[in-house]
Amino acid sequence: MDERAVDSCCFVEDLQGPSSNLVICVAKADVNSDGSVKLQHTLDPAGVAVCTQCGFRMTLHRRKPDAPVAYVPPPPPRTLRSVLDVQVCAGLLGVAVSDAEALEFLTLKPQYLGAEVNRDIARIVVNACQQLRQRAHTSTRFSFSHITFIALNGPFDDMDHPKLVTGMNTRGAPVVVKFVDRSSPDVEQRLSVEMELRVCKMSGDCPHLVPCDPKDARAAVEDRQGVQIAHSEKIGIIMPHYPVTAARCPPLKHSLLATKLQSIVGALHFLHKNQIVHMDVKPSNIFIDHDGEWRLGDFDACCTVGEHVRGTTTGFHLSTTDLHTATFGHDWGMLLCTIAVLMTRRSGERVDSPVRIEWDLSRGSRSGHMVPRARDDILNGATDELREAIATVRCYESEGV
Repeated sequence: MDERAVDSCCFVEDLQGPSSNLVICVAKADVNSDGSVKLQHTLDPAGVAVCTQCGFRMTLHRRKPDAPVAYVPPPPPRTLRSVLDVQVCAGLLGVAVSDAEALEFLTLKPQYLGAEVNRDIARIVVNACQQLRQRAHTSTRFSFSHITFIALNGPFDDMDHPKLVTGMNTRGAPVVVKFVDRSSPDVEQRLSVEMELRVCKMSGDCPHLVPCDPKDARAAVEDRQGVQIAHSEKIGIIMPHYPVTAARCPPLKHSLLATKLQSIVGALHFLHKNQIVHMDVKPSNIFIDHDGEWRLGDFDACCTVGEHVRGTTTGFHLSTTDLHTATFGHDWGMLLCTIAVLMTRRSGERVDSPVRIEWDLSRGSRSGHMVPRARDDILNGATDELREAIATVRCYESEGV
């Protein structure tokens, strides 16, 4: 005889027997107000109802009025409340998180306190902790402050820029310090760092670039017995603290926008003269000082002309642009895309608002994403001096200078 499922109603106290394996875990929602519970059973070949959870015959489940309640509620879902919760959450993806990283995650991401532990939250925890590992550790910060006499404060902002730390120099001026690692095992990352340091050292020769001053931040990490267990070859790049970038500036008149863009054109001419392609010209990398002057910064994507592209922002390249080998035309094309985005700004909107901007997101990482027709429609609406500035940049783009 085949087994078939039947429903049978018993009381929760009936689940308490002489042996602990008769205590059956049931959901609280399955228990009625009078203590009765509906359980599923199967009929064995002899036609006897057998409990599907403990395997015992239902005749063994006798009601005992004086017996304690045998209802065992399921454990509540784990939520992010402690360091251990964060570590257990990261463990769902097989990633180990230190006590310090877990504690800093809870401090910097209070919006996730009380969140149920699952794989989606685990991805957020792991990504955040990986960013935390990129920050300058205490030993690096102490060594850097000891060498440069710069008082370092907290991170530049939450976790969007894990390598940036705010501080104050000996003149009392606010600065931002970016820590980069020259000893990375990744060859591509080491090449990127060396190129960034090269551009930083020459930034003082161009008034249109963010001035950067790289300083040694090497530090040896020792254990309690004084034995060196790690060695850091990080460099601290000191930069002025700018109040805003072009990504956050209000809408500008076309004549004023054309004037401000001359600084960025001058910065690109300087880099190209030294055979360097910036490869990341966009509003968030155009810094505005207290006098309203625009400067081009963020040199971690720079590379020598003719090299393969190590990194860029595809949204500021046309979808017809190939991003395998760096050319001067890439920078001018990105500047034109930047102008188009800034021209679509309206009061109260973010720079990434989809106002008359179209992206072809089906393109891969080695191609741009901005639709050429969308960019041209915007640029053709320029007036005054901005029309002339756009025409000049278009010439630079086609000539590749």
